[in-house]
Amino acid sequence: ALVSWALGVLPFKDGFYSSNRVQSGGETRGPEKKPDREALMATLSCAMVAPMDGIYLLNVSRVMATCRKDGTILKPDAPVMTVDACFRKGSDPKGCFVYHTYSDVKGLGRVHYYFSDDATRALTPETVYIDDPTNYIVYNWYTGAVLPLQASTAVAAGYEGHAYALVSPVLQGWAFLGEV
Repeated sequence: ALVSWALGVLPFKDGFYSSNRVQSGGETRGPEKKPDREALMATLSCAMVAPMDGIYLLNVSRVMATCRKDGTILKPDAPVMTVDACFRKGSDPKGCFVYHTYSDVKGLGRVHYYFSDDATRALTPETVYIDDPTNYIVYNWYTGAVLPLQASTAVAAGYEGHAYALVSPVLQGWAFLGEV
C-alpha cells in the first residue's frame, strides 16, 4: 500500500471468504480462518475487494458491516498501511503486523484506525501518529471498551486474536465513534 498510494493508485487485496464454513469449487478452498480480519482489512484497504463465497455460503451480517445499507462501502481517507514504528531501528519488520489509517472528519479532526495481529503489543500514540495523547479516547471495536489514550494502551483481542480500535479526539467532553 505504501508504494501504490504514493503513486496515486489504490492498493489491492485479494478477495476473501466471509464465512468460516467449508468452501469448495474455486481456486482456493475455505474455510476462512479469520473472516473478521479479512473483511476489516478489505474495508480499510480502500480498494475494491469482494467476498468470494460460494452460493448460500455468504455471511451477510459480516459483509454488510463493511458498507451502509444502500451498499456504499465504508472506507477511510487513506489505505491501511504498516506503521512507521515497524521500520525503526531495533524493530523487526518481519514480525511487525501493526497497521494504521485515518479519516478526517470536518469539525472534529482526524479519527485513527488501529489494527494489530499481535494483541499483546500495546497501542501507543506513535503507532497512530499522535504527538500529544491528551484529549483522545481509544474505542475497542471488539469489547466496546472506551479508554483514554495513554503512553501505552492495551487493546484486548477479539475472538480471532487480533486487536482493532478507533482513536478519536475528544472535543468539549464528547468523542465521535461514528461508523464503527
